[in-house]
Amino acid sequence: MKKVKEIVKILHIDRDWKITYLIIRKGILMKSYLSLEATLSMVKKDLFDLILSEPQNLAILKA
Repeated sequence: MKKVKEIVKILHIDRDWKITYLIIRKGILMKSYLSLEATLSMVKKDLFDLILSEPQNLAILKA
């Protein structure tokens, strides 16, 4: 049986370039808003399981 990941980290960039960081853990959703600088730093460290970007109409799923 495949083990399910306990924490899912999602980055959402809306059409106005507002950035939301979502963490889902054991059915609990935590939401934070990030600056562009913080987001770039986190993306470089590969901390997200899913990135959704509305301006580019793009979704990136970590394998």
